[in-house]
Amino acid sequence: MQTNKKKTKKPIEIVSKPYVRGTLFDKTTLSSSLKFFGALVGMTLAYLFLGTMLVFDMRWLSLILNAMILLAALGLFLNNGAGRSVALITQGEVLHNRRESGRKIDPDDERSCYHPLKGFVNALLGTIPFFVLAVILALTAQRQMTSTGTLPSWIEHYESRPEIGMALQHYHESDQLTLTAACRIVTRMMLMPFVTIVGATNFDGLLVLERVSPLLTLLPALFYGFGYTRGPAMRTAVHTKITDNNRKRAKREKREQRQRRNNQPEQLN
Repeated sequence: MQTNKKKTKKPIEIVSKPYVRGTLFDKTTLSSSLKFFGALVGMTLAYLFLGTMLVFDMRWLSLILNAMILLAALGLFLNNGAGRSVALITQGEVLHNRRESGRKIDPDDERSCYHPLKGFVNALLGTIPFFVLAVILALTAQRQMTSTGTLPSWIEHYESRPEIGMALQHYHESDQLTLTAACRIVTRMMLMPFVTIVGATNFDGLLVLERVSPLLTLLPALFYGFGYTRGPAMRTAVHTKITDNNRKRAKREKREQRQRRNNQPEQLN
């Protein structure tokens, strides 16, 4: 009895190409940090715009939508970091080939190539303004109390009496914009999804949120940096895919040529 032998699938060969490795700091560090800061400003404005639209009476719906927005924003920073690192690794491969062929390469271009920690450095530098404000808020924040509200219109007639007017003077005092209040406004705008998840009337929860706000402001930078470190693996996957496709195409063309030779009619002697 003949047994059918299963063909074992040949494992895919992992292909990676050498590239020039850059330095931690280069001529693009400042511009990259400013671009990341601009991205954080854009994210904050988007949070502010969407936050007013995603508050519903059904709290569970608000929690789900705000959590989705938060994950989407962090995922966007993750993908941007990965895309940036892939571009720099591609640049490093080009410079490596140029060096191997005996041509000179620009030192600035060499320094601007991929470095595994460059994504974290650029992102953290761009986060410094928000981080400083969050640190000030975390050190000075106190539990907020409910507001005193407004007086009914009918009581205005009695405010002219000294014994009543002095007691109600507190209702006409406006809150001053302190350093803590200014830091709270900016930090809460940046952390708007977290504020909505905690709840605007949960004063104890908001105090805890403000205490840990410096760590939360670093989340976009950490996701960007982590995505940046995925660049070599992503570039290797591209080279591996290209090599595997070329191997399959060559194998298919060879099989088609063999079939054409077998299908040719035999020549008569």
